[in-house]
Amino acid sequence: MSLTNWLELETIFPKFYWSSRDSSFEVAGVGIMDESDYPKSGYFGFLRFSDVCEKNSPWKKFGKSRFIKPLKIRLGNKNLIQLTTETNPLFHKNFPCIKESAWISNDSWNKKIKFAIDLMEKNHIEKIVLANKFEIINHFLIKPIKLLKQLQIKLPNAYHFLFQLSDDLAFLGASPERLYQRDGKSIYTEALAGTKPIDVDAHKFINDKKEIREHEIVIKDILKSMKSISHANKITNLKEIIKLTHIQHIRTQLSGILFSETTDLDILQALHPTAAICGWPRRAAYFAIKNIETFDRGLYAGAIGFIAEEKSEFSVSIRSALVNNNSINIFGGAGIIKTSNAENEWLEIKNKTKFWKELF
Repeated sequence: MSLTNWLELETIFPKFYWSSRDSSFEVAGVGIMDESDYPKSGYFGFLRFSDVCEKNSPWKKFGKSRFIKPLKIRLGNKNLIQLTTETNPLFHKNFPCIKESAWISNDSWNKKIKFAIDLMEKNHIEKIVLANKFEIINHFLIKPIKLLKQLQIKLPNAYHFLFQLSDDLAFLGASPERLYQRDGKSIYTEALAGTKPIDVDAHKFINDKKEIREHEIVIKDILKSMKSISHANKITNLKEIIKLTHIQHIRTQLSGILFSETTDLDILQALHPTAAICGWPRRAAYFAIKNIETFDRGLYAGAIGFIAEEKSEFSVSIRSALVNNNSINIFGGAGIIKTSNAENEWLEIKNKTKFWKELF
């Protein structure tokens, strides 16, 4: 039985699921045996983008960053399971969505981009990552685990994750981005920044000055952050093009050797949030986001993963959504630098989130 099928049959909440990008490892769990503010071996955990949660926000029920040892846990290898399309669609085709809306309108987005660029000029900020939220409301209750199964089919080369609090409240996604992988004392991380539609020529993409500048800022941020947790830090694969379903990214992979005293908490605190989902300099970009954005990111653009004694791995929780009863809030972001064009960044977010609509 697949782990997702097992989760569907279980009646205990919360429910957890996480699988590696190459599908070689997956873990699922239900219930809470123990809970900690800090990462521990055998725990599933997540960090929010920000510790501050808006009053009356649905994110409030998730709490602050949490590390949980499940009451029941199962391990698997998704490569051994044949993924097939669900026989029952998520929604009956005769009942289209009731409403679809963006939290920030196109006009408001243009103003926010201008404001962000003005802030960068005044405060010597090189990059600010701004997000938008799209809501789809449907006639029927959304089933998070069924949605997760569809994500596994639609976006196979991704980290898949689920944190479900009840039948009608869950956070899930299919992220292409690794925050870090720890294997013994070796650490592996990456810069994933720069985005184009899938049909853009790779040569044109890799020579786009705006995209390369955005990508190099993220590399600089990661290398600086790694100095506090590891040595022998190096770039192992520079600026390769990664093609996904609708879009493509530029990826640079990095590695290092952890200091003997470095813990998973140290790694998380050093690397999260990266310039890929926050900006640079990180602190200035973070406060700029708080001033510009008008919604709580919650677990979006956070980190989610598992910790074991000899190994741990966390993905960046992008390409993600919050399911709340019969609505789904879909999140997407774009890296803004001084030469950014508001309309291009708007289209980038639309391209990053369009796969969600295709699932319905």
